[in-house]
Amino acid sequence: MCGLVALIDQNRPIDLSILPSIFHSMQHRGPDDEHYYAEPGALLCHSRLAIESAEGDKQPITSVCGRYTIAVNGELYPHRELHQQLLQQGYTFQTQSDSEIALALYLKYGEDFVLHLRGEFVILLWDTLKQELLVVRDRFGIKPLVYGQQKGRWYFGSEAKSLFAAGFNASWSLPGLAQCLSYQYLSPAESLFGGLQQLPPAHMLKLSNGTARVTRYWEMTFSQSGQSPIVTPDEILECLNEAIRIRLSQNKQCVFSLSGGLDSSATVALASKYLNRPAVCYSVSFDESRFDEYPQAKSYTSAMGYTHHKVNVSRSDLIEHIDKAAYFCEGLASNGQYVGKFLLNKAIAKNGHQVILSGEGADEAFMGYAHLLQDYANSELTGEAQQQALTHIGQVHQLQKGLMLSTNKKNDSVFIPSFLAAKFQFCQQFPPLFKEEFNQLFQQAKAKQELLNKLDSPTSSPLLTPVQKSNKLWTEMVLSNYILKTLGDGMEMAFSIEGRLPFLDHTVFELGIKLDTQQKLDRKTTKKALRECLKNKLPHNIVNREKHPFIAPPISGGISTNLMEKIFDQLSTQTFRYNPVFCPEKTQQWLQQWRHATPEVQKTMDPVLMTLLSFSALNKHFSLNHID
Repeated sequence: MCGLVALIDQNRPIDLSILPSIFHSMQHRGPDDEHYYAEPGALLCHSRLAIESAEGDKQPITSVCGRYTIAVNGELYPHRELHQQLLQQGYTFQTQSDSEIALALYLKYGEDFVLHLRGEFVILLWDTLKQELLVVRDRFGIKPLVYGQQKGRWYFGSEAKSLFAAGFNASWSLPGLAQCLSYQYLSPAESLFGGLQQLPPAHMLKLSNGTARVTRYWEMTFSQSGQSPIVTPDEILECLNEAIRIRLSQNKQCVFSLSGGLDSSATVALASKYLNRPAVCYSVSFDESRFDEYPQAKSYTSAMGYTHHKVNVSRSDLIEHIDKAAYFCEGLASNGQYVGKFLLNKAIAKNGHQVILSGEGADEAFMGYAHLLQDYANSELTGEAQQQALTHIGQVHQLQKGLMLSTNKKNDSVFIPSFLAAKFQFCQQFPPLFKEEFNQLFQQAKAKQELLNKLDSPTSSPLLTPVQKSNKLWTEMVLSNYILKTLGDGMEMAFSIEGRLPFLDHTVFELGIKLDTQQKLDRKTTKKALRECLKNKLPHNIVNREKHPFIAPPISGGISTNLMEKIFDQLSTQTFRYNPVFCPEKTQQWLQQWRHATPEVQKTMDPVLMTLLSFSALNKHFSLNHID
C-alpha cells in the first residue's frame, strides 16, 4: 500500500516547499519512493510501498495523451490477467504497476471504470483539461481517505496527519467527538478532526469548479426472505479460493494473521495449496487466559506443520504503546485491541515480512457475531424459544457482555441493534467528565438521537429485517471506521505492511450477504453456510468453534503501582489540562475512584480509561486544542 495527498486550489498557487513535510508525514506508508505531479492549481503526492510493481515504476502516472494523471493506494486484482487483457485490447502500458490498470480502465469505461475494479484501493484521478479531480474509495473502506476544504483550498489524503503537514489547521470535530462519545464509532462520512470528512466506502467524489459531489457506486444488497439465490457450499468455496489465490503476492512472501478461529484458519488452510513452503502465521498472546486465543491457534499450526510466531502482549504493553498506536491509527479506542495489532505488525515487520492475509469480513458477509444472534432472538423468536436463545448467548459469549452484547431489556418501541445498545450504555459514563462548555455542545449535537432517528426512519432500509439492518449498520460504520481503518490499515501501515482481505473480495461478500438470514444463523449458531463449506477443509473443533472476538484484557484490575502512576502521568500533562473536552479536575477525581476501586469494579471502568488515554495521545500529537 501507499500514501496519498492531493491539494487543489484554483485561486492561489501551491507552494512546493511543503513537499518535504508532506512526504515525511507519509514515510511509514511508503518508504520505498516518493514522487509528485504539480501544475498550477493541483498537486498530487505519492509515497510508494513497493510490493507488486517494478523498481522503476513511479506514481503519479500521466496518460500518454497528457490529460489524465492518476495516483493509487492499494492493490487491484487479478493484476496479471487484467494487464494481459488490456494489452490485447490495445492499451500500451508505461509501467508494470497494477495501479496503471485503473488508468487503462478509466480510459475505456469513463467513471464506470469503478465497477470493473476488484481489490482494496483509493484512487485519485486528475483531469487537467476539465480541471476536475475524481476520488474513489473501495467498497468496504479497506483503504482510508479523508478530505476537507480550508480557505478555498481542497485537501485529500490517506491520513489526517499528512493534511496537517500540508497546512490544514488541526482541531477536533464536534460531530465526530459527539458520535464517538455517544456510541464509540464514527458514521461513514465523519472524522475526528474539524473540517475533515471521510469519503465513505463504495463512494466516489468529483471535485469540479470548487464543488465536491459525492455519489455511491455500490450497495450492500440483501435478499428478501425466501428470495435468496441458490448458492451451494462448493460455489462459496470456489469463490473464496479464487479471492485468496489472486491476493498471494508473486514478489513477496505472504504471511497470515491467525486467531485460531474459523475465518483466519480458513484463510491459511486454503492459501497453503498455492504456497511453495509451509505457511507462516503470527498470533497475539494476551496474558489473561480468557482473552488469549494463542493456545487454539498453536494447536492448529502444530497439527498442520505451519511456522508459527507468538507475539506476547502484556498489560504493561497496552499502556506503554497506546501513545504510538493512537498516533498512527488516528482513532479512539475503548480497549487495548489496537495496541495488540500494533505489536503484532511490529513483530511481522521485524522479521522482514510486508504482506499479511487475514480473515476480516467473514463475520459481516456470513453473520458471525454474537450480537447478531441476540438481535435475531429479540426480533425473530418469542416466548420460551427466545429466552432459551438469549440465555445460551449470555452463557457462551460472556466476554462480550456490556461490550457488544446489551445487558439492557430490549426496547419494544424501536429496534436498537444489540451492539449499539451496549455502546449507548457504556458511553453514559463520559458526560460527567466533560468540561461545561463541551457538555453544552455535546448535548446540542444530539448524536445519539440522530442515529436513532435514522434507524427508525421509514426510508431507512424499509425492506430489511432487524438483523439485516443491524448487520448493515455494523458493516458500514464499525467495519469500515474501526476494524479496517483503526485496527487494520492504521496499525499495518505503521510498519509499512500491506494487509489483504480475501473475505472482502466483493464477489465473496456478495455471495454471503445475499443468503437468507436463516442460512447464516439460527438461535445458537453463526456463519452456518461458511461452516458448511469448510467442514472438509478444517479440523472439526475449528469448524464448530464459537466466535471469540479479538479483545484485549482490561488494563485495570491488580496492576502494579508503577503502571498506575504511568496512567496518572499521561492524564496529568499540561497538554491534557488544556484539552477542550475533558475537565482535568473531574478526570483526576474519576482516576482516584478508579485507583481505590476493587479489581472487578476497575475492569468495568476500563473502557473509559482506555478512551481517555487514546484521546490524550491524539490531543498531544496533533495539538488539538479547540473544536470545530
